[in-house]
Amino acid sequence: MKSHQIGLATLLASLAAPALAASFDCSQARTPVERAICADPSLSAQDEQLAMLFERAKQHGEPAQVINWQKTWLKHRRNACKDLACLKLHYQLQLRLLSPIANAVGQGMPWTGRYIAHASPNGETYSRIRLYIRQSSAAEAEFDFVGTNTTPAGEVLTNGMHGKVKLYGNRGRFDEEGCELLFYRHESGEVSIDQKKGCDLGAYIAIGHDYRRMSTRTPLFEYQALFGELF
Repeated sequence: MKSHQIGLATLLASLAAPALAASFDCSQARTPVERAICADPSLSAQDEQLAMLFERAKQHGEPAQVINWQKTWLKHRRNACKDLACLKLHYQLQLRLLSPIANAVGQGMPWTGRYIAHASPNGETYSRIRLYIRQSSAAEAEFDFVGTNTTPAGEVLTNGMHGKVKLYGNRGRFDEEGCELLFYRHESGEVSIDQKKGCDLGAYIAIGHDYRRMSTRTPLFEYQALFGELF
């Protein structure tokens, strides 16, 4: 079966006067992407739905992060598209990523939150090592990890991972593809992770740290946002 991708210029040339609803005023549409959204019924509907989720996500998540995430998506994902297939894919991915925040998945549950790693004993900051957890039930939570470190040669490395943790009260376990992690939630709300097996994060990045909770709101998943098509 052949795959057909319609270019934006072809779509616009085939439509005399696109006037469908969208989250913005279609009479003011200036770019090929904006005009394509107004001209396509499914894209127009997705645009309106995403605008609604975005407003709700700002209420239930951390507003500054949600706004920054949406701006990044607009600039580097949506507005970089050259055909309808690309636009529809990235709208679907962004809808899926924003939906849990907009619907406050895990809000109020003990594991849910945004965390950063504690400073090391020698005083080194771990603010670039971030952990995000959304607890979906008493027995399961989803986590997202992003770590950034600098090699002795000065090279900046970033890696991450995403998965689901089986919970047993204040303990949890993740074991997939040779990566085993043991989670422990302290009474203070802090979380410790013990990395038992290699998790293919590279020689300079490790998920095994003690983490301080910075927010109890439903968090954005930074790693999943970067590689959303993989999940």
